[in-house]
Amino acid sequence: MRVLVVVLAVIVALAAVDRLFLWMERHGWIYWRRHRPDPRGAVLGPIDNVFNPAHEHVVEQQETEELLTDIQGDTAPR
Repeated sequence: MRVLVVVLAVIVALAAVDRLFLWMERHGWIYWRRHRPDPRGAVLGPIDNVFNPAHEHVVEQQETEELLTDIQGDTAPR
């Protein structure tokens, strides 16, 4: 019985930490499950923006489309 209580406590604690990290991600403080950092890296990103400024707009459009897809999926009737 005591093992079951410990397992449930661990599951609840992990769920609470996950919710905390998702909240922090929404505020832009960390990357957790929904957003990923720019794969081009901190050095190549600005250099690429100088020589290929259209790429930044394409990336923004793709992120917007992904966000809209997530929102539409969340609000779909069940």
